[in-house]
Amino acid sequence: MAYEYVYDVRQVDLKKIAYDFEYELDNWPVDPHLYQELVAGIEGWQRMHRSGDKPFLYYSKAPTYVTVYDGRNPNSPTRQRYDGLAALVIEICNEAAKSAGQIRAAVAERADCRDDSLSRILNDLTTQRVLYEERGKYFTLAIPENQYL
Repeated sequence: MAYEYVYDVRQVDLKKIAYDFEYELDNWPVDPHLYQELVAGIEGWQRMHRSGDKPFLYYSKAPTYVTVYDGRNPNSPTRQRYDGLAALVIEICNEAAKSAGQIRAAVAERADCRDDSLSRILNDLTTQRVLYEERGKYFTLAIPENQYL
């Protein structure tokens, strides 16, 4: 029913875009320990969202640096400042996932942009879970504090 408020029924056949999918697995292909780990993670996340200590991950932008505020672990929130090229990479990967080549092209005119330094920054930001990498593309996990500045 909600699709009628989103899509123009004169242009879209709602029966072709919405469906229910139900099935039963005969053979459970997932390791039960992995499944339990996933369930425990989901339950932990749900508990945090019900509590007053909601997790957060955002960054605040300044002219030459960004500060990342990381409260994904409510017992030890952190604040980390990233200067220069690292700050620029966080900004570049904010709107859409970018390949290392796209990032390199976007920062090519900077004096501090050497292949080894960019690779190290991408690795560090990914290890710190500020960036997420999948299939060679990087995306900033932290959301901008005020995206209109």
